[in-house]
Amino acid sequence: SVYGAYAGWSNGDFLELITTAGDGRVAEANRAPRECRYIVRAISGQGANRAQRWSYLDASGNPLSRRTEPLPPYDPRNRDWYHLVSGDERTHLGKAYVFNSLKEPGITASRSFGAGVFGIDMTLADLKGFLNEASPSKRGGILLLEDGHRLLAASDRASDWLPAGVQALGDVGPSPAITANADWMDKGGQVWLRQRNDWEWGADTRMTLIVMAPLADFTGFFDSIRLTLGLLALAVLLVGAPIALWISRQLSRPLSTISRDAERVSAMDFSGHFARGSWIVEIDHLSAGYSRMKDAIAANRTLIE
Repeated sequence: SVYGAYAGWSNGDFLELITTAGDGRVAEANRAPRECRYIVRAISGQGANRAQRWSYLDASGNPLSRRTEPLPPYDPRNRDWYHLVSGDERTHLGKAYVFNSLKEPGITASRSFGAGVFGIDMTLADLKGFLNEASPSKRGGILLLEDGHRLLAASDRASDWLPAGVQALGDVGPSPAITANADWMDKGGQVWLRQRNDWEWGADTRMTLIVMAPLADFTGFFDSIRLTLGLLALAVLLVGAPIALWISRQLSRPLSTISRDAERVSAMDFSGHFARGSWIVEIDHLSAGYSRMKDAIAANRTLIE
């Protein structure tokens, strides 16, 4: 987030506007009242007349209090952001450093305006929350590095890939997440997908963004569907088996009856009887036809005798 905007002149004058945005750390670092929303810091004068003046304003811009410090040691001309762009008409994004007033790490974007340099300070404090929200999956993570090894920010899950205790602006060391040459990594027997993007801002700053996530976070949905279908098929088998058994019995019972009676008829025994009729149309027609055939054979035998 933006911490402040400022300008430094070639004569050593300096003017800065700082927004507290309700952050107690900013107010405390600049000795501001609790209700302060904006801080104006101005340095001017030469030699013994040089002084630093602080003005504290509320959200409506009304002054709350003021204080003055004689002979401040701060000189914008000695700062890296000033040297970097003096006489240059390009906008520069400097390397991350610890802000002089806040004592927190951040990045400065600066540009020359002829009589001096204009700059904007952006803290790294909110970057972690942003990376957490931008994470590619529930267990995935994002790393933002400077010069390929200096940590700017890491999401909660990405921190698991870093040495214990490494802080912003610290060296991340030879972590597999940084040194891997492939688009995938192995961690605890799990395959992780990895995407690394490097870019440069002019000749001053090189940044690296590494996005990673376990493959299972993306295939888990399909694995769940496969398991669900397997359970459904098993349920169908368990429910369908009794039904299939009942249907087979409905088919086999009348056929078995006809078969046994046919054996008696082949022995010229026409005394047997079997129940006709079936809810299966084809079997009902078969039993009716067999009965007529049996009756015809019996009648012909009686005539012959």
